[in-house]
Amino acid sequence: METQINKTQTIGGEKTLVGSLPYTDPFYAAKIVLDKFPVLPAWPQLTARGFKEGMFAQFSEALPSLRLLEEENTLFFDAADMESECERVNASFERRDCEGFAVSQEYAAGLYALVQAIANGSYKPAALKGQITGAFTFGVSVTDANKKPSANNPRLFEAIIRALALKAIWQIRLLKTVSQNVILFIDEPGLIFLYGQKPHFPRETALYAVKTLVEAIHSEGALCGLHCCGKTDWRIPIEAGVDILSYDAFSYFDNILEYAPEFCAHIQRSGSFASGIIPTSEAAYNASAEELASIQRKQYQLLAERGKLISEAEIANACIITPACGLGLLPLELAERIIELTSDVSKLLKG
Repeated sequence: METQINKTQTIGGEKTLVGSLPYTDPFYAAKIVLDKFPVLPAWPQLTARGFKEGMFAQFSEALPSLRLLEEENTLFFDAADMESECERVNASFERRDCEGFAVSQEYAAGLYALVQAIANGSYKPAALKGQITGAFTFGVSVTDANKKPSANNPRLFEAIIRALALKAIWQIRLLKTVSQNVILFIDEPGLIFLYGQKPHFPRETALYAVKTLVEAIHSEGALCGLHCCGKTDWRIPIEAGVDILSYDAFSYFDNILEYAPEFCAHIQRSGSFASGIIPTSEAAYNASAEELASIQRKQYQLLAERGKLISEAEIANACIITPACGLGLLPLELAERIIELTSDVSKLLKG
């Protein structure tokens, strides 16, 4: 079995980034990504450029009733015009009209720089990786004016989910202007609230939020990934139809082993996973590529033994190598060390 990016390029051992980088020059960041990750580049999210490129603000344009106060580095949902704003989003969603839901260059300079660099003809990646903040994470993190999670307001939360689905469609269509093959990852760190015996939010709420975005992504002919950098119930993204499961393999592989049968069944159905085996902490300074590659191979073995459905080779063939999380908030020297480690580990595992 070969898990593929396209008709000729298999995923096994390939490398990419989670998304964010600590640069401020979008064209330099795009060049770094394309030079270091030529097969599967991810457009660089540049949090160092300012609040508008942060995880939530970056995808906040055109969300219903959202107020962004850049000078205060804050954003929230305002109830003043919520009903008409929700109706606006719902009408656009029913028509699949995403034109009013673009991410502008002011909010995602790296996205436009990467597309421009590829359009100029110097690079021909097998696929492009995009990112969008997940609706569940948005709903449990961004509050209303009374500091209550927006996910607690069903009418508003439905509109947030739909608005982000339209943003996902818009992003895929943009990326497809320069690459036939697109993989869009949903960033859902908020799924950590679903782990354990007493989850903080209803499981059905998270499943619906994730599934709506997955369906929107698939409707555009793109693959869908989901990244969560902590412990969660991984059955949720699997049930939602996510193609590529992305996790922090360096710190939380024990959580993956809890769901080994489900993971292996996912791979058996031609699913893939992105193993964040490269630490995104100062541990990267002391780690060697050989050591991390050895840990990754051991993880293949443990998944095969615990999952009891497929072989180590099939698991390895379905794996993309990534850092454990985004690099946007790290010192530049550390981020560049992690980029090099990611490339070196990928080479060893493909070798």
